[in-house]
Amino acid sequence: MLQKKTIFALVALALALVVFVAGCLFWVTQLGRPVHGQGVSFSTPESEVSSAVSETEVSSALEAVQEVEPVSQKEEPVSQAEEPEPEVVATPENPVVVQEDNTVTETFTEEQLNHETSADNTGTAIQPQPPVEFTPSSTPSAPSTGSQPEPSTPQRSALDEAIQMPDYTPSGIMLYVTWKGTQYYADAVTVLSGITQAEIVGGVAGAPDSRYAEAYKAQAVAAHSYVAYYNNQGTAPTVYLQVPHSQTVRYVEQVAGQMVYSGGSPIMAVYSASAGGHTVGSQYVWGGTVSYLTGVESKYDEDNSTVSVTSAQLRETLLSKNSSLDLSGDPSTWLTVVSTGDDGVVHRLRIGGSGGNVTVYGNTFRESWFSRIRSPKFTISYDAASDTFTFSARGYGHCVGMSQVGAMGYARYEGWNYVQILTHYYTGTTVS
Repeated sequence: MLQKKTIFALVALALALVVFVAGCLFWVTQLGRPVHGQGVSFSTPESEVSSAVSETEVSSALEAVQEVEPVSQKEEPVSQAEEPEPEVVATPENPVVVQEDNTVTETFTEEQLNHETSADNTGTAIQPQPPVEFTPSSTPSAPSTGSQPEPSTPQRSALDEAIQMPDYTPSGIMLYVTWKGTQYYADAVTVLSGITQAEIVGGVAGAPDSRYAEAYKAQAVAAHSYVAYYNNQGTAPTVYLQVPHSQTVRYVEQVAGQMVYSGGSPIMAVYSASAGGHTVGSQYVWGGTVSYLTGVESKYDEDNSTVSVTSAQLRETLLSKNSSLDLSGDPSTWLTVVSTGDDGVVHRLRIGGSGGNVTVYGNTFRESWFSRIRSPKFTISYDAASDTFTFSARGYGHCVGMSQVGAMGYARYEGWNYVQILTHYYTGTTVS
């Protein structure tokens, strides 16, 4: 019986030893296996690493993680949400660059940058429309290829400063003009604002009357056509400018770039203050027939004036112009109207008697011989009793093309827009 118990105890002890050895082998096996996402990782602080794990085991664990999930140390991946926006490049078809702050900066094509500028305007010059072949007296400097000014803050030209030009939006169309003997190369908005203020609004920075807004626009378009016409002939026409009111500038900005055309070219859009009820064909004033400068009705601009002088005063004035004139005998023979034209305009006038005389256009007489006469639409009378000449005129200026007073009347009383005004005064033309 004792022997059986001893055998049983030995068997139990052997089994226990087997279990113990198997358990030890199990734990040894677990400690020798690589770590996959458990235990030590890149984010685990050193203080949290178990003291039961040696430095060698930590290194082994890190190497195991790197083998399973390789990560580049030089370049971190960019998530889809953080992917950078594609770069926007300006092209001739899309000359605009969008900035990071969503603002838009205007850029210029290579062709635009190749245009010349004058010393008066160092900004980018856009060729006038149509192209201008005028060369200024001083050699223009090439535009800078650096950063261009923002459209809202244009580079101010010498003419901007000269006429104290208010802030404006540039048209990009450059014009050559002569003012007070100096040639300027400036944006069309500057040139036309100064002209419109001087020619029809009036006054130094005087406020325009909104009732005549369409007449002001017509003036700006006519002036643009006139300047472009002469620029295309290779000259910088003389213009009259005045400090413009900011509202005058706004009217000009609305029509900047528009001109009056005939046969595809800008016209010589002459104008005067008043036509005395009817404009005059160019052939009666300057001798040349122009299809779009014919006589037309001009309401609202009756402007009558008279001037009287003694025969002695007139004789002195005429001889100062031409000392060979025969001004002897009856004073009533000194001036003879040879021919007339539209609405009684004096076409040709003979000055002097049979002993010496000249024949001139009526407009030449009133401009160069006796400037106190306001228009070529005048009559002459001589009163022997008082020995006095009286000149009665209708209109103010040469009376060819657009009448400024007439344009204002059509705008205010008939509601015409600037296109209607221009195509009325310039026969057979278009505005674009």
